[in-house]
Amino acid sequence: MSDTDIYRLLGRNIAAHRAARKLTQAQVAERLGLTRASLANIETGRQRAMLHHIYEIADALELESILDLIPSRRPKSWQSARRGKQGSTGGQAAMKFTGDTLTAVEKAQVENLISQALRDKAERRR
Repeated sequence: MSDTDIYRLLGRNIAAHRAARKLTQAQVAERLGLTRASLANIETGRQRAMLHHIYEIADALELESILDLIPSRRPKSWQSARRGKQGSTGGQAAMKFTGDTLTAVEKAQVENLISQALRDKAERRR
């Protein structure tokens, strides 16, 4: 699994929302205080966006939530990698959240996803 998959998907979502609003990379980058090249790199997944940047990007694009930028499904490469390690993905459905707050179940799902990602990353480092 490539760590860059999630950033590529995030970047594609940013680019799609920017294009839908008929904004140029230069216009959005100016709102963010970034160079156009940095935004271009974020949109292609070559540069990793920090969490605070994702909030700023959502604001610059006038989105209701950062969740509009975050992929609702795990990248297919993650699913393939997990199948290879564990035999299956456990039949988990894609997580999609709406609104400004998370329910207790949604919060638990996010926490589990983050915990698993951190465990997977630690395993790869060994």
